[in-house]
Amino acid sequence: MKKFELEKLNQIVSQNKTSDEIIVELKKQIDLFKNKVQFIDWQLLASYLDSKIFEFIIANQNDQKIANFGIELSQDLADKFNVQRDLANTQTTQH
Repeated sequence: MKKFELEKLNQIVSQNKTSDEIIVELKKQIDLFKNKVQFIDWQLLASYLDSKIFEFIIANQNDQKIANFGIELSQDLADKFNVQRDLANTQTTQH
């Protein structure tokens, strides 16, 4: 079983639903996996890209062009999605 498949099943199990609802959803998802229905978990993909982009920016922050890009990207994300980071307690909040 692939990592994303396990993550998807874990996501289903973690939902705030009754056991019967979770079992039904798990069975549907397992059937999809068995039938090799291809789907893209866009949220997982975006999360992966997000982490890789910021890892690259942090690793290359001594390059002024990359540092400026990181600052601009962070500000753009904050503006577009109304998200701010409280650096004192490292909690991300949405306003």
